[in-house]
Amino acid sequence: MADKETSKIIEEQGKVASLTEHEGWPLVERMLMEKIERYYDTRNVKGKNATEKGKALEIRSAVAEEMLAWLQDIRGVVSTYEFNKQFKERETYIVRESA
Repeated sequence: MADKETSKIIEEQGKVASLTEHEGWPLVERMLMEKIERYYDTRNVKGKNATEKGKALEIRSAVAEEMLAWLQDIRGVVSTYEFNKQFKERETYIVRESA
């Protein structure tokens, strides 16, 4: 059996994974990707001059990168959970090599 701390981590990962298994997750994921694409779109950047537009682009790019990183983190948690859940109930053994 996994220790308390490990069990808690795996449990939290499982909760995130269960959200992504819900039928609404693909819709949420698509909506986030569309929003990220809009932030990366340079055609509708507002600003009075090149400096303002440049700053706006920097901000939009940073926001899009954070949103994408968050989405990738969710995918990573799910992937890690799929791997880690096998250890939750498994007995652990310490094996020593003979001298």
